[in-house]
Amino acid sequence: MKSTTDKGKQAGWTYDLRVRDRLLASGLLEAKVVEKHLAELPDLEANTETVEIEQPALGDGSDS
Repeated sequence: MKSTTDKGKQAGWTYDLRVRDRLLASGLLEAKVVEKHLAELPDLEANTETVEIEQPALGDGSDS
């Protein structure tokens, strides 16, 4: 499995949480590379909006 592109940059899927742990465990990805990537991500908190939606699966069961 190749986790870098032809230009030497990490492929986008490399940082996917579902893939990253396997790559770290197999030695195909280094923790310091992940830390650097996370540090370079922009802070988009100002562009977010809270959406209030009830989550039936998280209820206390009193509806039944």
